[in-house]
Amino acid sequence: DLKQLLEIYRMDEEKLAKIKGSLFVENSDITKISLNKASRKELSQHKHISWNIANSIVSMRDTHGDFEKIDDLLKSVLIDQKKLEALRPYLIIE
Repeated sequence: DLKQLLEIYRMDEEKLAKIKGSLFVENSDITKISLNKASRKELSQHKHISWNIANSIVSMRDTHGDFEKIDDLLKSVLIDQKKLEALRPYLIIE
């Protein structure tokens, strides 16, 4: 997602808009993390997943069973819609 470029120091919406037409994002190279199989450690190694969020994900899975859809993460008090959208490209349900 091109919006991730906004995480770069001094990058803003205006600069991104200027270069956007010259960029291409290849999503097939993204390594997906299985919500139903990954350990706390595996989850927390992702840059968008803190140890607390990883712990919440695994605890929810242990308590309620496997996730049926990625949107189920919104049941965690640590994950809001914005965080979910940042994580979505990296997660799969298996």
